[in-house]
Amino acid sequence: MKIELDGTALDQTEESPAGGISEARSITNIVSGAKRNYVMHAIPGLDGCVFQDMGRTAVRIQFDGTITGKSAISVIEMIRSRYKSGQPVPFISDISGASDITKVIIDDFRVTGESGNKNQYSYTITLREYTEPA
Repeated sequence: MKIELDGTALDQTEESPAGGISEARSITNIVSGAKRNYVMHAIPGLDGCVFQDMGRTAVRIQFDGTITGKSAISVIEMIRSRYKSGQPVPFISDISGASDITKVIIDDFRVTGESGNKNQYSYTITLREYTEPA
């Protein structure tokens, strides 16, 4: 699985030159979805109605992740700064249903520091597909 947010891979493992793992980023519990918007039009004087497809809503992607290693805090701070800015950020993924999305807005970002390990953080993030205004 590949997920990158603003050029930062969120699912990778780096090995140290001496052996072992120096940094690990993992993703779990991925949920993505969108829905179609239909409008129902009643036909005066007739039984029944006509449905009009108004397109789909923006795709939402939510997942949990863990980052461990010396650069963990810098990755968390980068994501938090993108969240606070409210600006669209580049997104690359091979998640089914989200592989054609290139920009997202970070809707929600929650971080938990792991007790006893200052270089390990768990997070939950919700992304929403961004489309350029017409």
